[in-house]
Amino acid sequence: MRRVNTSFFCLISMILFCCFSSVSFANDDILPRPVKQAVGFSAGWLTGNGVTYRRYLNNHFFQGTFAGITSSDQNQDHLYVNAALSAGTYLHKMESRGIIPPLGLKIIAGADIVVERRESNNGTKPDEIADMSYYGGGIGLEIGNPGYGGLSLWLSTNYVVAFKRITSPSFERFNIRPAMGIIYGW
Repeated sequence: MRRVNTSFFCLISMILFCCFSSVSFANDDILPRPVKQAVGFSAGWLTGNGVTYRRYLNNHFFQGTFAGITSSDQNQDHLYVNAALSAGTYLHKMESRGIIPPLGLKIIAGADIVVERRESNNGTKPDEIADMSYYGGGIGLEIGNPGYGGLSLWLSTNYVVAFKRITSPSFERFNIRPAMGIIYGW
């Protein structure tokens, strides 16, 4: 009788080991994998306004944003171009807990250039030129899957130094400015 109990115990132990080890391997397939790139939209100072492309390198990322709009009517031509380049790193990533989605705390630094020109076609109004450049850094929160596949919403508070005219810059102001965006990584 003792031999049966020992054999039975060994058999049950092996079955449980196989079951739990297969469950742990199955969970590895479910966990999100880091992504290499993401695309989305961004609005704000320092991160730019427009279409955004982000490239990930482990916990670091580089982000470029661009928007170009031109319009014309019989009285005025209008051109708006916004280009921004920023870099950042995640300070902390938190997995989903209950109803709280995955979160990421990040810092960013970057530069944003805005060129806006309004040219009068009939000569009744003077041409307007507004060239600005913004430089600075900030701290932000990413809600969703920061650095992983899927959709994420991000918000940041940026400390920005603004300069008038790109060709011969002159200090304009120092502000705290928000930025936000939505991005999809794969």
